Amino acid sequence: ADLTSSSPADAVAHPDDDLLFQSPTLLDDVDSGECITSIFLTSGDSGAGSQYARSRETGNQAAYSQMFGVNNTWTEFYATFGGQSVLVRTLVAKPQHQAVFFRLPDGGWDTGGFAATSFQTLRGLYFGSISSITNQPGDATYTLTTLKQAISQIIAARQPSRVRTLDYLSDFGGGDHDDHLTTGRLVKDLVGSASVSGFMGYPVQNLAPTLSTSSTAYKRKTAAFLSYTPYDSAECQSLSACASRGEGSWLQREYAV
Repeated sequence: ADLTSSSPADAVAHPDDDLLFQSPTLLDDVDSGECITSIFLTSGDSGAGSQYARSRETGNQAAYSQMFGVNNTWTEFYATFGGQSVLVRTLVAKPQHQAVFFRLPDGGWDTGGFAATSFQTLRGLYFGSISSITNQPGDATYTLTTLKQAISQIIAARQPSRVRTLDYLSDFGGGDHDDHLTTGRLVKDLVGSASVSGFMGYPVQNLAPTLSTSSTAYKRKTAAFLSYTPYDSAECQSLSACASRGEGSWLQREYAV
C-alpha cells in the first residue's frame, strides 16, 4: 500500500510528544481536514520493554481518534524505508491520518540509554558513538545514513507542505530529553529551514503559559492527552495529578524554537 499525499508531517521522538509540545497547532491541523502524517522515531520504551512501548503507541492512536471524534479503529501495513520494514497505521474513519512507527530504542532523559536496549540511543547514532541502531522487535537496523534516508523517503512519499519536529537548537544537558533534541536535529538536517518548525520540549515549563486554562484550546489539548494517558503507566492520569508534575506546565504551553 502507498502512503497518500499529505499536508503537515510531524516527526517526533515519543508517542506523547506531539500531544504535549505541538498542540494546539496539531488541533488546528485536525480541524483543517488536511492529511496529517505522524512519524515516531522511538515508541518511548524507557528501558521497560516493548509491551510498554506498544501501549504508548495505542495511547497516541486513542488521542488522535478523540481529536478527530471518530472510532479508535486502525489498519496497518509495513512499508520499506531506508531498506527496512517500517510500520504504518491508518485511522479507518479518517484515513488522511497515518502514523509511522520506527520503534527505535528510547534514549532516556540525558541518561545514555538503557541496558535493556544495549545503551543504543538516537543521540549516540547521530554523533557517531554507535554505528547502528536496532528497533525493538529486532527486525530493522539503521545506520545514520539509512535512518536519514528512511525519513527522507517518508517525507518524499507524503509531500508535506510543512514539517514539524522538536527542538533542534537547544544544547544537550539543558533540561530536555536527548531523544527530543536529536530528533529535531535529524529532521532539520533533512528538511532545511524553509518548511520546518521545531517545538520546545520540557523547558517550556520555564516560560510563561501560552494557553489559558479556561480556553477551548487548552480544554481540547488536555482532553486529547488524557485519552492517551490510560495507556501510559508512567503518566499522570488526571489534570489534578498532572498539576504537580511537568505535564501540568507543558499542557499550558506551546513554543516554537
